[in-house]
Amino acid sequence: TAAAACATLTVDGTLAANNAITVSGATLFTSTGAYACGAISGTRTFTGDFQLDAGSTWASVSAGPCRFGGNFMNNATAFSGNGTYTFTGVSKTISGATTTALTAMTIGGGGSYALDASSTLMVSGTTTLAGSFANNGTMTINTTSGTGTLTQGTGANLAVTSGNSAIGITLAATASGNTVTYNTGSVAPTPKVTSYYNLTLTSSATSGNWNTGISVGGTLTMSGAFTQNNFGSASITGNLIVNGPNVTAGSVVTVGGYLIVSSGTFYAQSSPGLNVTGTTTVSGGTLRLGNAATFTGDFLLNGGTYNNSGNGAVTFGGNLTYTSGSITTFGTGTNTFSGTSKTITGTMTIPKVTVIGTITNAGTLTVSAALAGSGTLTQGANSTLNIGGTSASLNLAA
Repeated sequence: TAAAACATLTVDGTLAANNAITVSGATLFTSTGAYACGAISGTRTFTGDFQLDAGSTWASVSAGPCRFGGNFMNNATAFSGNGTYTFTGVSKTISGATTTALTAMTIGGGGSYALDASSTLMVSGTTTLAGSFANNGTMTINTTSGTGTLTQGTGANLAVTSGNSAIGITLAATASGNTVTYNTGSVAPTPKVTSYYNLTLTSSATSGNWNTGISVGGTLTMSGAFTQNNFGSASITGNLIVNGPNVTAGSVVTVGGYLIVSSGTFYAQSSPGLNVTGTTTVSGGTLRLGNAATFTGDFLLNGGTYNNSGNGAVTFGGNLTYTSGSITTFGTGTNTFSGTSKTITGTMTIPKVTVIGTITNAGTLTVSAALAGSGTLTQGANSTLNIGGTSASLNLAA
């Protein structure tokens, strides 16, 4: 057992820390060092840099509080951080090859810590930020408290495992390549209103919560079996992936990148509905339109279901390709093809078609109600065009 106070500490045996300890300088646990805490009385204070070498072990059986003022490096063979671990240093790091698993963590007022890019930190209880924390690696948190800021670094990963009370602190998550994942189990995911680069929502809850003001610059991924009934007013300058949940958009959704529906249902219910700049791919699940939509890029149906049950007007600016899956209906509204040197491929029936671009029919196209427009529709090799209604003002190259 170490003395109650010392300038520096090197442990190559077992430190039974059942009472208060204060180390004013550096602490090192060598490859044969071991920490055992079986009592909650007193605080174990390590003011200087703290290092656990490979081969060492750290076991907090009881919730004895620990306080660190320097850099923290964890390469221990086994690590268990039961109790509240408070970090008070300024411009310090948490690093190491071993996952630092804590039940509670506090960054003291004025303190500032950064998680190394190659390191992992997991906090199963409450993370309290009175200071600031920069996550450059892989971090998992549950609930939070305090007025501090958690900043996501480039390429960093943050997982939030709680639901409605997930993040009360300030979250800065716009750095390139970083991802924030709300993996909330049976609790409804409630992403904090802020700007994200990549945002992932996954849950088995019966409903999710989406708040106006959230923006995503990279990719928004929605997975799991939850139902999102109030999705809308989303500013997604990047991409949207729907893989599992049933999502209903109650207001306009604009996707600046690509849209992928691979499982579940994405229902763009409102007017003007859905606007996608990049490629839209329906490879599984259902893309359902309740009103007008614009698909500026290519549209590919290769395994899922397309359903324009709202009968709104739809504009296709790219290639329209149907290889597999099913089409419930293209709706009774006008489907406008505006692209230049684009193709319609597959066998499909579209009641109303207006061509204002230059389009080639490369499959079997049936226009059952009206074919019109100021553009050019060219019949490709071995293609079929069936016109069941009126045809007017269209350049048809057959």
